[in-house]
Amino acid sequence: MSNSGSRRSLLLRLGLPIAFIQILASIPVAWITISIVEGFNQSRVESLLARYTKHLESLIEADPQQEKTILSRWHGSSPDIRLTLIAASGQVKWDSDRNAVEMENHSNRPEVLAAIRTGQGVQTRFSQTLGEGMTYSARQFMAEGEPLVIRASMRSDLTRAQIMPIIWSILLVLSALLIVTLGAVAFVSRDVGLLVGRLSEGARQLAAGNFDYRSDSGLPGVLNSLGLSLNQIAEDQGERIRQFSVQQSEMQGILFALRTGVIAMGLDGHVISMNPAASSILDVDQTDIRGQELDQLGIDAKLIEFACSAADAGGHVVSEITLDSLSGRKVVVQSEPIHADDGQQVGTLLVLDDVTRMRQLEEMRTDFASNVSHELRTPITAIQGYAELLIDEEDNSKRRRYIDVVVSNAARLSAIIEDLLSLSRLEDSDDSQLPERQTLAVHELLDEVVTGCSDEAEARSIILEVKCDEPLTCFGSKHLLEQAVSNLVVNAIRYGPANSTVQLAASAMESKLQITVADEGPGIDEGSCRRLFERFFRVDRGRSREVGGTGLGLAIVKHIAQAHGGSVEVQSTPGEGSIFTVSLPNSPEHNLNNSPIES
Repeated sequence: MSNSGSRRSLLLRLGLPIAFIQILASIPVAWITISIVEGFNQSRVESLLARYTKHLESLIEADPQQEKTILSRWHGSSPDIRLTLIAASGQVKWDSDRNAVEMENHSNRPEVLAAIRTGQGVQTRFSQTLGEGMTYSARQFMAEGEPLVIRASMRSDLTRAQIMPIIWSILLVLSALLIVTLGAVAFVSRDVGLLVGRLSEGARQLAAGNFDYRSDSGLPGVLNSLGLSLNQIAEDQGERIRQFSVQQSEMQGILFALRTGVIAMGLDGHVISMNPAASSILDVDQTDIRGQELDQLGIDAKLIEFACSAADAGGHVVSEITLDSLSGRKVVVQSEPIHADDGQQVGTLLVLDDVTRMRQLEEMRTDFASNVSHELRTPITAIQGYAELLIDEEDNSKRRRYIDVVVSNAARLSAIIEDLLSLSRLEDSDDSQLPERQTLAVHELLDEVVTGCSDEAEARSIILEVKCDEPLTCFGSKHLLEQAVSNLVVNAIRYGPANSTVQLAASAMESKLQITVADEGPGIDEGSCRRLFERFFRVDRGRSREVGGTGLGLAIVKHIAQAHGGSVEVQSTPGEGSIFTVSLPNSPEHNLNNSPIES
């Protein structure tokens, strides 16, 4: 806070209470003073009206015949004073402001009753006739032997108007006194505010974390000691903060550099810290993590259960957890207790390693080794067996049949090896090593695939249709794209029923080109669809052996699509056929394999 701000604050703290007390004290003083003035003015008005009525009484008694003329003349000279002549019965004989005939009987008016009873009556009340407050003075006298009451009255607002200058004068004096008081407080607080403001600025800078700021020296008395103390605190705290910042930066740098997820939690279950690797593994937004519980972050229930158990155990705990909420992601979690300097446990540290890919690779390696050995063993065993039979067989017809089996299995063995080599080339080669890419007419590409598969389709009485009305083009390797689409068409022919239709279609969807192959085959269940593009995976192994194939065709399709920056997917319902869709980027700049191909 600035010095001027300190002075203003001090002025407000001192001036407002004093002003408030002075105002409270002034209210009763003003009220009493105004009441006295009003009372004095009221007495003056009543005295004036009393003298007025007494004088009129003497004039009327001297000349009773001219009573109305006298009253009219006097009213004309004093129009603010209302005059009324009333008979002893209360009948109004004359009134300066109203028609006496239309006025009601005044025998019940307090001032009239008092005048009849005592000779003189004074009253301040609301006038029913005029509809406003009035001050009345009534006096009884005898005119030609008849008792009459002469009444003079004046509006209350006129009497108040006469004292308003006095009231305003009182208020002006009180206001002037208040201003003088505040001026005195401001004068006194100015110097004190300057000194306090200098210390206040030092405290404010200290609270804001500016530990390099130093308060002014040379303050008087105890204020100087306070300033020196603030400077010492700033120096000590600044050094501690600098050391802590260095340590924290080093720790944060280490945590952020780790590819292993790290979560620090308090004993109450709230997150203290979480590094980016942990956020990525658990798919949690990095912002606003501190202070929240794990369930508030949407973390899988199994990990929450492990964290609670680890906190209760208070020691090293390790477990592999499958996170169902994250599509079965597998995570190895280790926990260690966090202890304070006194040895008391204050939290739990969780260390997370995402082993999903590792487990997938292990499973794929196991499956691949098993599948390769099985797929290779079958033709090799057949070749070996029939070759041994050839040695001893002399019947030429049987020898011919044995040779056909050996040749067929050798061809199958060669096809498996060739497909494995194709997959290896697709996985290991970068974009520059793939076959030359060019702009291709999609309709021509599909026509060539149909031409190449027509013999096998005719043998099974299957119709091949092409639906590609638009002049669509794509950018890619002609050989690889033909191979991918051919693999899909051959599968559709081999697994489709006789006299069915296989449709090849192409369409442009926003920034993608989609090539679809739809069949009327037996369909594929949902579980098999997820694994359909794995090496050697077969939905029905018995049926697959009957129709031939290596079990690698769809895996090759997936890798060719990925090599072109695209993807392949399948939609199928058992009993209703399948639709395979290859999606490729439209533009050449996106038709490059810049990401690793999935196995």
